[in-house]
Order: sequence, then structure tokens, then C-alpha cells
Amino acid sequence: MKRWIPYLLYAGIFFLLLLPAFLHHEIQLLSGDDIRHFSYFYRQFFNQWLYKGVIAWWNPYAFGGVPFAANPITNMWYPVNWLYVLFPLPFAYIYFLWFHLVLGASGMYILLRFILPKNNSFIPAFSGGLVFSLSGFMSARIFAGHIEIIATASYMPLIMYLFFRIATIGTWRSVGIAGIALGLQLSSGYLTLSFFTFILVGMLGLWFAICKRTVRHVIPFCLSIFCGFGLSAVLLFPTLEFLLSGIRIFSRTYAWASAGSVPFISFLLQLVRPFPYGKPFQYAGPPPNFHEHAFYFGGVPIGVICVGFICAFFKKKPLRYWMLFFVIFLFGIWMSMGNYAAVDLLKFFWNTVPFYKMLRIPTRHLIFVVFGASVLFGLGLSLVKHRIVQIILSVVIAIDLFFYAQTFIQTRELPEQEHDGALVAFFQQDKDLFRILPNYSCSIEPRSVLKFDEPAVNGIFSATGYDPTMYRPYYDFIDASNGSREPGFPNNDIQAPYVHPDSPAMNFLNIKYVLTPTYAEDPFHGKSTEQFVFLKEDAGRRYRVYENKNYAPRFFLVPTVTPFDTYANLVAAIREGTIDFRKTIGILAKDIWTGNGSPDCASVDEGKVDVLSYTPNEIILRVTTPCDAYISSSEIMYPGWEATIDGKKTKIVTGNMAFRTIPIAQGEHMIRLYFVPYMAYIGGGVSLVTFCVILFFLTRTIPNR
Repeated sequence: MKRWIPYLLYAGIFFLLLLPAFLHHEIQLLSGDDIRHFSYFYRQFFNQWLYKGVIAWWNPYAFGGVPFAANPITNMWYPVNWLYVLFPLPFAYIYFLWFHLVLGASGMYILLRFILPKNNSFIPAFSGGLVFSLSGFMSARIFAGHIEIIATASYMPLIMYLFFRIATIGTWRSVGIAGIALGLQLSSGYLTLSFFTFILVGMLGLWFAICKRTVRHVIPFCLSIFCGFGLSAVLLFPTLEFLLSGIRIFSRTYAWASAGSVPFISFLLQLVRPFPYGKPFQYAGPPPNFHEHAFYFGGVPIGVICVGFICAFFKKKPLRYWMLFFVIFLFGIWMSMGNYAAVDLLKFFWNTVPFYKMLRIPTRHLIFVVFGASVLFGLGLSLVKHRIVQIILSVVIAIDLFFYAQTFIQTRELPEQEHDGALVAFFQQDKDLFRILPNYSCSIEPRSVLKFDEPAVNGIFSATGYDPTMYRPYYDFIDASNGSREPGFPNNDIQAPYVHPDSPAMNFLNIKYVLTPTYAEDPFHGKSTEQFVFLKEDAGRRYRVYENKNYAPRFFLVPTVTPFDTYANLVAAIREGTIDFRKTIGILAKDIWTGNGSPDCASVDEGKVDVLSYTPNEIILRVTTPCDAYISSSEIMYPGWEATIDGKKTKIVTGNMAFRTIPIAQGEHMIRLYFVPYMAYIGGGVSLVTFCVILFFLTRTIPNR
């Protein structure tokens, strides 16, 4: 029973920390922006369809359609995320956070117990766990709603401990368990911190190679990493496919990657003071915001680390652990400083490590600072021989960090209570198949009127959304239709580019209703035009609604296609406005239909496309056409979308840069479009094989070293 005491204490402490949220979970939700503005609606959307017996692999309600299960925010194969299915969402979020905060503290406790002297490790290890999970890096993320960052970070201490075991004890069982932990971390939702974990493991491997003068640990390390990737392949394969076709593959400058670096003076201030630039709502420090710079872990731990290091040095105690975790601590500072550092280490990594081309906000490296400081504090406190002094210091630290962390536990009314119910009802009563377009920044009001990802849970289709993982061809199409020669990224990196009122995309994308603010970014100024009819205004909630009279149907027939030899030429034609989307489809020459003749029919307008059924993964159409033609649509084409005509599989190609296009022969036909998540199936097979390999490891042992 004694062995469970620290974990029960952690469970109680973090329950008390989250108690205000627990008490109000039936009527309120944690106030984190990322929870309230997109995570909450993703969970609702998944649950809605799951309760109907459908796994929503695809989300047709945002960005013209986008992979849903492949989105790293969804990460539906992560076991802890099934809390969102089993419990009401407000409660599930709290329990999710509670679990991972306890996990982070427990992992740090286990790591410190492993490396500290056994006769004096309980209190230092327990306090080190509190320092890690109550630090600003973890607790301030609650306020921001960065629950995936918290989840992924919480595995780092446990994984480090398991790799310590592999290097020192060396059993296949340790290899298997480490692979499981890595697989769970890779599935938890934030790949950047998983990448940082591999950096930690690399530092540990190098440290063992130098200090122990051996490389025997390298093969077991690699096996565990391969097991971790393999176990999480069911999620990683579709996620990586999506990310590599998303806007994160845009060429970026180092200025973009280094934006948000922390000046050294600012770092020092935040090292010793919890709120040197004010609390989150009053923050007046370096950009971008409070939570990206928060990492405070208490003044007492700093003193213990400094005194402990001096004592260990003069008492000639072994400094190997001190040096390893001090290097980790310094690495975090150096990388977080970015372009403020005299020698820019971040730029070196940006130039040499491809993954760094996709990373932004250097201060996320502050996790290394917190991780290193937590271990260094445990090492320092273990040098204090008087148990009563250890207890006093630990209590002071716990109180300081507990009340610091509680600053970030705030709740607000449920998101569905904030939206404009009358506006939602207005869109829902229109039974046409159409999209809406909130054509303004997702960071300004009237965003709470109908949050950018909220339409999906109300059955309303939107041409935009709030998500950093957008499909690039769709993004490029809007840019090209706007006539833009420069991409909207990075100015718009969490929503689609604004659609110009005179852009052909406004009609082609099936946009029937346009929302604008009353005070800015309204090109119509509250008046009707020949194309856009002013419908309503709510001065109190600061929005206007216009109807686009010229919006195109979601699916329609066109008589001809316009072939292009290269994708660049197709983009240029759309940018220059030489393609009339009502009359033709711009496609690549290799995709031209070779069926019953060239689709060229003057009477195609007499044809008809009826939508008989529409669900996330499947659409049923009835098509009547007087001649061979093409079905043009504003539905995103993505690997996995297939089609049948009258039960026979048919060709489906990409038209107008990003959209599903189907050649159709003369006559009446039934067409079924359906999404097959091949990468998830392939990844699932890899995960299953890896699981069997891990089971083999768990039943095998090798001699202790």
C-alpha cells in the first residue's frame, strides 16, 4: 500500500486544483480558447455521428470538406480520448486534464526515485513531480486550452525513466514498455512535443555513451522508438498524410519560425516571478501571449538547485546526472531565445533539421527548462539531510505552485449558450444544400455568434473553419481565385483566406450566406448590391448577414473541360480569371476522360443532379444528363475518395485544383461517392503487428547489465 501513497497524493492535489471546474461542469466549461473554439466542437461532431453508428472519417462541414479522423486534434485512437464519448464533455475535459497532470507528476516521481539515492529520495522525488506538473508550462496551458500539449508533455518524464531502465537494466520487457509509452505519447495529439521527447532520448543516449563508454544501449533504444512509431501507426499514417498535404508545407522564412522568441531579460524575470508582465488577461510582455512564455516553477526550487549544485561540487559528489539535466535546462533556454541569442542555435536547427521548418513559437522549448529544472531540484533537495527541512521546503513549494496554477482554472458558460440561437435557426430552416462564410478574422467578434467550427454540430456547412491543419489545395484555390500572387499564409494560418466579394470562388464554393462584422471588414457596408442582398443586422452582437444570389449548386453539370499540362499553369489560369467555373472545369491533361467521347454538350443545362443522401463518409446522387458531361463539385478531393456509377466503380479526378470531378455518360445514373481511409487501415495493420512484437518483448528477458 505504501508504494501507492505518492500517486494517491498527486490524485488528491490535482483534484483540489481542478475542483472549481468539477463543481460547475454541468453548466460551464473550462475557459481555454482552443477548447471553446474548436476542440469542443470536434468532440461533439465525433460523438453525434458515433451515436448514429457512423465513424466520421471525414468532416464535410468545414473548409469544403477535410479529413476528420486524420486530424491530430481528433486523435480518436488515443485511449484517454474515449472519455469524451463516455462522459459529458465538460466533465470529460476536466478528467482528461486531471489524468495527465497526475501522469506527469507521477512520471517525474518515478524518474527521480530511479536516479536518486534510495535512502533519501521520497520527498525530493515527490516534490519534483509537483514542480513539473504545476509549472507554468503545464498549468498556463489549461487557461489557453492547449490540452494536447499537456497530454503529450505528461509522458516525457515516464519515457525518460523507461529509457534509463533500458540503458541500465537492459531487459526486453523495458524495451516493450517504453515502446508502449512512446506509442501513447505519439497518439496523444501534439507531435512537436513527441519530437522534443526524441531529442531528450538522444541526449540521454549520448550521455550514456560518453559517461559509460558504451553504445550497447543504442539498439534497444532504436527498437523502442520503432515500437512506439509502429504502435501509433493507425493514427500517425493518416495524420502525416494530412499534414504533408496541408498548409504547414508552405515555404516559410526563419522570421516566421523565430517569432515569439523570449529575450534573456524576460526569461530571467519569468524565472523568478510568476507574473512579471501581468496575469493572462492583462499580459503586457513579449509576444505572442502569456501562456507561450509561462514556465514559472517557483523561487524555492531555483535556490535549491543553485545551492545543491555548489554543495555537490565542493563535496565532490558525482555530477554526471547534474550535468545531463543542466544541459537539458540550458538547451531549453537557448532554443527558446531564438533570434535573441548571441549564437542562434534555433537557426542552426532550422537550417539542418527538416522538422524544424514546420515548427513555430520557439518558447515551446521551455518544456526542456521545466523538465531539467524539476530533476535538478530533486537532485538538490536530496542533498538536504534533515527530513524536516525537506518537508518544509516541499510544503512551501507546493503552496506557491498550487495557488499559481489555480489562477488558470477558470470556467465560462457552455459554447452553445454563447451563440446566436436565432441565427443558427435561420440557417437550419433553409433546406437547400449551401455553405456559409464568416468572412472575417476568427480572433475578433462576432466570432462568438457562431464559432468557426460550430456549424458542423448544427448541420451547417461552412467554407472556412478554425484549424491550423488545413488542406493546402483548398487554401491555394481561394488565393488563386482572389487573384493573389502571394499566399495568404502565414497571415491566415488557422483559417481559410478571406474570399473577395468579386472572386469566382464566392459562387463556386456554394456560399449562399456571408457574415461580416458591423464595424470592420464589411465590403458591403450594410447595403444590398446586385449580387449580395442585405438580410439582417444585430448591432448588439456586431454582425450582418448577406445572401449571395449567384451561388452555385454543390454539384452541377458542365459540358467541357479545360486541360492543362502542369498544375502551375492551372493555378495561373484561375488566378487570371480565364476559367468560367459554370461552363468548364480546369483539370490536368493526364486526367481527361477517355470514355464514350469528348464531353461537349450545348444542352447540358437541361441535366439535373439531385442529392439523395449526404453523410460525412458517403454521398448519393441521382444524375440525369442529355449527353456525356462532367459533374463539377465544390467538394474537396482527397486520397481515399472513390465513386461508383450504377454500382460500378468509376474514375474520380481532381478538378479546379482541389475538387471532386466525375465524368458521366448520357442518361440517368445513380452515383455513390464514399471515403475509404486507406492510410488508417494500413496503419492499423502496422499497429497490430507492432503490438504482437511488443507482446513478444514483454515475455522475453535478457541478463541484467
